[in-house]
Amino acid sequence: MKQLISLLMAFVCAFAFAACGSTPEPSSSQLPSSQSESAPVPEPPKPEPEESSEDDSVGYGEQLSLIENEIDGKNVCILKYKITPSYNNKATINQNYHTVEKFILDGGDQYDEIQYWAVADMTSGNESKVISFTLDADTIQKVYNKEIVAIEFEDYADDLWILPSLLD
Repeated sequence: MKQLISLLMAFVCAFAFAACGSTPEPSSSQLPSSQSESAPVPEPPKPEPEESSEDDSVGYGEQLSLIENEIDGKNVCILKYKITPSYNNKATINQNYHTVEKFILDGGDQYDEIQYWAVADMTSGNESKVISFTLDADTIQKVYNKEIVAIEFEDYADDLWILPSLLD
């Protein structure tokens, strides 16, 4: 008899625990009229797109400095970036041209000269210059007017210097 009572008590306790852990769903008659099952559920309002929260940096890498000077009556911009290597040497070089192209198209056409140079971390752990070049006013305007594209910069840049190991 004790075993039967113990078994019955265990069954009642298990049932009670199971019942306490779940709450029954309200029937449609118990829901307020605005939540009945037949009424469509409205979608939450979609947020308005936010303005870009990017910093002033454009293109590839991190803009380290942008210095504006008047030199010999010309409005000169000295633009310095820190880059990371791309998937091959040519792409690493070209990313710099694309950075300057984007800079010009985003308002850099105001300058008479753009002096660009980029640095990167070397395998030795040192930071070193990897590329530098200068674009004159005529070239800047041709880039802005889309007569010259980024991958053509080598033909138009003055004082072009590329880290020799990137030319291999």
